[in-house]
Amino acid sequence: MFSDIDVVERPPEPIADEARERRAHAWVPVVTTILAIAAAVAGLFAARISTEALRAKNDAILVRVSAADDNSTYEAHALRQQIYEAQLTANPHMPRAARNALTRVADSERLTAAPLLQRAQDEQARATAADEKGARAAHAYDVMQLGVVLLELSVAVVALAAVGSAYLLAGVAGLFAVGGAFLMLFGLSLR
Repeated sequence: MFSDIDVVERPPEPIADEARERRAHAWVPVVTTILAIAAAVAGLFAARISTEALRAKNDAILVRVSAADDNSTYEAHALRQQIYEAQLTANPHMPRAARNALTRVADSERLTAAPLLQRAQDEQARATAADEKGARAAHAYDVMQLGVVLLELSVAVVALAAVGSAYLLAGVAGLFAVGGAFLMLFGLSLR
């Protein structure tokens, strides 16, 4: 019954070699997936830090504008106070009622100006702190982005190692992955 069909038998060695090669590369999809997930998560963290840096810089700008407004208002009140006091000094024979009225206005300007100057200085300090926070976050983002790049490179190098059966490349991919993870953790610590 099977006499008409030529049965071609494969020698057992190539089958064994093929199975061995498949087992040797079984780690590639698992490692590639883990590294790709690590790179994606690292990218999310880096993006979050970037957003934090931008938010801090924007806050600093808004606070600086408010401080400048308060400082300008302070300057206006202080200038009016100085003008009223100069008028009092320049006119020693001014009628008493006018002198008293001008003195009250000058005192009012002085009392209004003092808290504005303090608020402007406080806002300037807050703006400086927000600027520093933004700069730290931006530096952390830069470091973390290097980590993301190394993790992404490790994925590509693992794939190349599997294609070329170059296990030395797998070691290089491992170094990239460890370097990327280190830079991510270091970047997180910089915030």
